[in-house]
Amino acid sequence: MLELEGVEKSYLYGAKALEDISFTIKTGERISLLGGIGSGKTTLVKTIAGILIPEKGRILLDGRDITELPSKFRGVRAVYDKEGFFKRRTLAYNIEYPLKIRKFPKKNRKIAALKAAEEFGFAAFTDDYVFRQDAETLVRAALSRVTLYGARLNLYDNPFSQLTGAERKLVFLELLPKLPDSETSMFLTDSPEEAFQFSEKAYFLHDGKIVDFGSPEHFEREPESLFSDKYLNLERNFSEFETSDGVINFYGRKIAVDAASKLVTASFTLSEQDGEKFFGTLEYGWFGRCFYRSREGLNAGFSEGMAAPDFDSLRIYDSVSGNPLAFAFKSIDF
Repeated sequence: MLELEGVEKSYLYGAKALEDISFTIKTGERISLLGGIGSGKTTLVKTIAGILIPEKGRILLDGRDITELPSKFRGVRAVYDKEGFFKRRTLAYNIEYPLKIRKFPKKNRKIAALKAAEEFGFAAFTDDYVFRQDAETLVRAALSRVTLYGARLNLYDNPFSQLTGAERKLVFLELLPKLPDSETSMFLTDSPEEAFQFSEKAYFLHDGKIVDFGSPEHFEREPESLFSDKYLNLERNFSEFETSDGVINFYGRKIAVDAASKLVTASFTLSEQDGEKFFGTLEYGWFGRCFYRSREGLNAGFSEGMAAPDFDSLRIYDSVSGNPLAFAFKSIDF
């Protein structure tokens, strides 16, 4: 079981890389952590693995405090998105290396490395140098090492990020079943699809803080943060408003908002019109005092006059903290 209690880590210039990170992964459980570029995923992996030491908080693995324990004694295995290879060595040397430093016999190392290479589909390249390999081969090689020896915890730091488009999806779907499923594992990624295929639930990391946790249904219907809502629900509209005495003018409708902040963000979808669902950002222009329904980047229609848009599932957040806010409609003012 992995437990993090109030873990914090700062960059050299003082900014927070990780802030008050606390969560638990049960023994044998798979959990994903989702976040965009710069959210703190790699810093978190390196902190758990022992490459970085946090300034605050504790890291416990199976009840043992490993916060300041050297990485080689932790029983943690990490796969990084770019790092972890000796580029001027062969793939075979790199695959065997984790076994070499653990004093495995040479013959056993070679047999295990060849078996892993065959299973992960790069056996033809094992005697070639790392710097000559394409991104897909390196992804296969990096992930193959998780099958070489047992670990108390597996960490995957966005391992498919070097691939793009259809290639990334195909390689992920091929290799996912080959990863150990009986060991405690955490999969960090910027892809919602990968996150929820690896595990049923995911944490959402933003600016070094965990701001949300749940299943795909949770993130769709009742996210707990503006940032997770924006990241996962691309079909929704997001508009920012200034509050005046705790009230915003939501396209002609006054809404009382429980917020001390001057800026709030509304998240909403457009209602179906004539049985057709509209996606994209709602645009409002004073020319002709019309609302335009945007569909795939094209104006698909409009209603004459200054009328409030038809919308569903309105959510309002503090624009700075991203926290959800309580609100109530006060009146309609056309």
